[in-house]
Amino acid sequence: MYEELSQLVCIIAGYVYKENVISEWLKNNTFDLFCEVNLRDITDLNVHLPNELNIHLNNLFELDKQIFLRNVRKHLDSAGNHILNNSSIKDSSKLKYFRCLKSDEIKKSRSSIEINKIASIMPFKVDCNKLVDEWKLLRFESLSNIMTRTWRRLIVNRPRRAEVSNVVWLSAIVLKTRAIITPCCRVDAACRRAAIAGGWYSSGATCLPVPPRLWGVGGRAVVAVDKVPTGTLYWRPLRTVSTKTRIEHFWNNIFDLKSGLGEIKYSTVTKVVRACLTLSHGSAEVERGFSRSGNILTDDKSAMSCRMSNGRLNIQDGLRIKKKKKRKQKKKINKNLEEEQQLRREEEKQLIDTKENIVDLEKQYLSAKKVEAKQKKAADTFLEEATERRQKAINSNDLVNAQVAVGMIDAAKKLRDNEQKRSIKTESLQTKIEKKKI
Repeated sequence: MYEELSQLVCIIAGYVYKENVISEWLKNNTFDLFCEVNLRDITDLNVHLPNELNIHLNNLFELDKQIFLRNVRKHLDSAGNHILNNSSIKDSSKLKYFRCLKSDEIKKSRSSIEINKIASIMPFKVDCNKLVDEWKLLRFESLSNIMTRTWRRLIVNRPRRAEVSNVVWLSAIVLKTRAIITPCCRVDAACRRAAIAGGWYSSGATCLPVPPRLWGVGGRAVVAVDKVPTGTLYWRPLRTVSTKTRIEHFWNNIFDLKSGLGEIKYSTVTKVVRACLTLSHGSAEVERGFSRSGNILTDDKSAMSCRMSNGRLNIQDGLRIKKKKKRKQKKKINKNLEEEQQLRREEEKQLIDTKENIVDLEKQYLSAKKVEAKQKKAADTFLEEATERRQKAINSNDLVNAQVAVGMIDAAKKLRDNEQKRSIKTESLQTKIEKKKI
């Protein structure tokens, strides 16, 4: 992103500013590039105008022509100044160091200094000596194999017609200098049996040598194997794939490299680069806008006017806003439905709890009624016996039995009082049951 923005600023500045100033700014971008002192003269502007516009300009008076060119210079100056001051290139003192992460920059000697600078601005501690040592080892790594490992595919040379009947097609995974051969889905049962008999592969997988020109090339291949055990393998790369892979794919292959002991080969470099690749991208919205414009302005629509392009972008924006609103409304409706369902669940749970409580209260009420009836019967029987005993003692003038009978009557009255209290509690239980049933 730093290089793209720098190139864009230099292109815009090259139209209206002197060439020596731009070359100096590329070496040292600390001074102000868009300074009026460095402006070209109006007659010396490096702006290529269409032929039709040049014809119109030639027909104008000299003063009007100068005003037009001055406005063009002012417009380009404002555009370049805006990009320079409002993009991430303004903080280029740190941003430019990240160019060392590109695959074609690793081999350069300055990359060791730049990765050290990156480590110094990280919020965690990094062993700089170990980092530089690992980076130097990485510079001597064979990066071409890493870059093509997951992108190169292989197929076979087609055998001659006379050999077609004697060929078994197998699926191969190429790993460094050997290939793991497995049964191919296109192999029928007869060919598979013949291949097993020929010893080319078993029920599992078999390793076969790969031609030296294909060493280190990872990926899948379809291999033609002669049914005869002494037959030949037919190999050929499908096509040459561009080695310019995405930066995260490139570094992911480096992260997977292991040492002879099975450990991560470049542990410190992995730690720093992972942190770099996860940094937030401030101008992602701008890049997204460029990408959308690029999707609209395809090769067959390159003559589309600016008004038409903006119209299509506005339609896309409107549809996106409408979709967001629909999503919000849907979420709101779903939220309301969830709340209603939650309320219903709570009501059902409360109803079940109420029914269970009513059953428990009815059981308590019935047991209390039984206890109350027993106590009432015992109190009545005890009171009758005490009354009879007192009457007999009075008739026989037996004062001792009379006093005992009076004590029994007092005890019977206490039992009556307890029975009345229990009766009040039983009535309160009955009231609760009636209220819960309503």
